[in-house]
Amino acid sequence: AVVLYFLASVLSSNDDGGGEVLPDSTGTTTIDTARVPSVIGLNFEQAQAELNDLGFLDVKVEFENRDDVAEDEVFNQDPRSGLVVEKDTEIILRASSGAVLISAPNVVGLERAEAERQLLAEGFDPTFEEQTDDNIAAGIVLSQNISAGEQRPAGSAITVVVSIGLGEVEVPQLVGLDLT
Repeated sequence: AVVLYFLASVLSSNDDGGGEVLPDSTGTTTIDTARVPSVIGLNFEQAQAELNDLGFLDVKVEFENRDDVAEDEVFNQDPRSGLVVEKDTEIILRASSGAVLISAPNVVGLERAEAERQLLAEGFDPTFEEQTDDNIAAGIVLSQNISAGEQRPAGSAITVVVSIGLGEVEVPQLVGLDLT
């Protein structure tokens, strides 16, 4: 048993990511632990395969919408890399399912306040520009730079043009004319 304990301590100091040899209660030797590698940045399928190859068979993948991480890429793992754990330990990988896509509502013809309310509710970041229009009352949306129904990542900027009504009107020269 002393030889096995010595052998186990020598193997456990090995940093190759392989298993550790540990004596069990009957004095026999088992290989049941391994160092968890870093799989952050890998495609979740590659990460799962790498962990399975090391003997970790309880690997779960959870997906989260992330627009800052490529789709299917692992961005977090639990337990963290470098830890030596039993091979039957559950390992949870968190991978990106990509950005949340939202559809642009049609706000043309709405009053500015209602257009802003709808765009914010959908997850857009609206900015407003003003433009004169002889036919559309002030405060009504004339156009939007993302067409209704187009999909964009949540938080996308959208520019909305709002009418400020009639522009400058040219007044004819009236000096010297009769009132009739």
